Parts: sequence; C-alpha cells; structure tokens
Amino acid sequence: MIFEVCQAYDEAVPAWVIRDTLVSVGAKAKGGLSKHKLHLWLVHMFGDCGKLDFQHHVSEFVVVATNYASELRGRGGDGYS
Repeated sequence: MIFEVCQAYDEAVPAWVIRDTLVSVGAKAKGGLSKHKLHLWLVHMFGDCGKLDFQHHVSEFVVVATNYASELRGRGGDGYS
C-alpha cells in the first residue's frame, strides 16, 4: 500500500524513485513498513524541509494514506496490505 500512497501523494515522482527510497530504509516488497521504517522513510523524504514544512508534508501524506485505506476498505480490501 505504501507504494500506491506515494504515487497518490505525488504523481510526478517516478516509480523507480519511490522504490529506491523505500528500499533505502529496508522496506520489503510485500511486507510494507514497520513504524520505525516509516519514520525513517518520512525523515528521508521530508527531512530537508524546515520544521513547519516537514509537519505539513507528513500531515498531507497521512491524509492521503488514510483516504487510500478507506477506499480499499470500501472495495472489500483490508486497507492495510
């Protein structure tokens, strides 16, 4: 799900960039991210921003992820895979 959420968050980012950033924090192809790895990934992606921009980007990402999971649940998925 994290890959799809990344694409929904910013369609302009090439798929290979998303994959590379996820691999850089140890994400598994099918296993998603642990809380720790998600934290590392968020810092990797938005850590160069100032504090307010970092909070803004993370908040926006959470909204996209929540909406994506809700859509999956509405289509019969569990929203967590």
